[in-house]
Amino acid sequence: MGLTYGSWLLRRITIRRDRRRFRNAPEDADPPTRSAVADWLASTACIRLCRYAIAWTTLLVIASAFWTANSFAAAYGLGRALDDADSLPRRPEIVLYTKEPLRDLPAGASGTRLTPSAGSQLQYRYRGLRLLVQANDHLFLVPAHWTTPGGRTLVVPYDNTVHLALVPS
Repeated sequence: MGLTYGSWLLRRITIRRDRRRFRNAPEDADPPTRSAVADWLASTACIRLCRYAIAWTTLLVIASAFWTANSFAAAYGLGRALDDADSLPRRPEIVLYTKEPLRDLPAGASGTRLTPSAGSQLQYRYRGLRLLVQANDHLFLVPAHWTTPGGRTLVVPYDNTVHLALVPS
């Protein structure tokens, strides 16, 4: 970026100085000759080269801005995820009632079979779960003391086959 700015600045200063020299030259004297550097800096090849340098520098700045935004978003997301994981024990407990038994319960969750009652199709109750997130008609449930190594997430469809109850912690 500094090289692009330096070449642009050199071109502007040299061309302006050369024009000023022609403008301030006495009319009765021989006209001053242009310097070779000023001739080259005013040429179409140099102008094209400067435009390419500016275009590449602009492209580099834009790519760097996207990279910076991506890095910030990743760090921010990681921080939010850590905060969410730390706050799980303080969230309300989910008591989940289902028609069918759930398999592979995460450690810390417990399930019991309910006695059949008239009019109720819900036969199983699960406790010790917290709601991590709800998305696309699915509940993502984790135990209260969920850890990333070896921790599992229970994904349950959120439809008429389940019933939820919230219990304050």
